[in-house]
Amino acid sequence: MTERLWMLDTDTSIELIRGQRAWVQRRMDAVVADPGNRVAISAIVNAELTYGLVRRAQRGMPQPAGDEFLKTVDTIPWDERAAAKYGEVRVQLEMAGQ
Repeated sequence: MTERLWMLDTDTSIELIRGQRAWVQRRMDAVVADPGNRVAISAIVNAELTYGLVRRAQRGMPQPAGDEFLKTVDTIPWDERAAAKYGEVRVQLEMAGQ
């Protein structure tokens, strides 16, 4: 069976951590329920989330759900190949009006 990789961006990850939009959680539950799916974030998303969690903790507003989220998803390294692919995909999305 071919594994399907679901890469979450920072905004989607934050929505899942906050848990305020039920439809986002339902969609992720459906993705995770399929054994052929793998959910991950990039090293850049991990860094952005970690930064936000550290800032919140410094302000006395810890976010245990954020720490738990980072434990449950894989982090994919960001290398030159990933950067090149990002550039290609971003141009395609911009050309499509997204």
